[in-house]
Amino acid sequence: MYNVFSKRCVEIIKRIQSLGHEIGLHYDEKYNDSKESDTEEIIQAIKQEAEILSNVINHEIKVVSMHRPSTLTLERDYRFDDIENSNSKGFIEGFKYLSDSRMYWRENVEEAILSGQYEKLHISLHPEWYSEEGDTLYDNLLDFVDSAKKERYQYLSENIYDFEAILCKEETR
Repeated sequence: MYNVFSKRCVEIIKRIQSLGHEIGLHYDEKYNDSKESDTEEIIQAIKQEAEILSNVINHEIKVVSMHRPSTLTLERDYRFDDIENSNSKGFIEGFKYLSDSRMYWRENVEEAILSGQYEKLHISLHPEWYSEEGDTLYDNLLDFVDSAKKERYQYLSENIYDFEAILCKEETR
């Protein structure tokens, strides 16, 4: 979906950091088939990706969060000396977990927060699903696909000499 090595992405990451946020690694276990790989192999792969990202943004990666972690990944409870795993048992057990998967909260998150019923909350929020206009999931996905076309056009126009003479923007709509 994006190239973390691109100038644009690095600028975005640095802007996020400048606002006081910590950048972490969002690891996709499907890159290494966790069923086929042993625990140490996965740990090494995560460390390697964290090191690569650290080098790109010139800042140490201190946190990893798994993308759609499998039951096996959660059971393995990957541990690191210098990286926190937000999906480790220490961040899962004893926490109330809430997520807005595909813009759908399985329960009312505001009520869970305000109730005072839970000492610890683990909230997974995906801001890319939302807009100020309150669009539907369908609308947001359609906009996302459409914006990819615009971004591809922009990328090509920046990297192919006289690109607009070959393909004008109006032809891509």
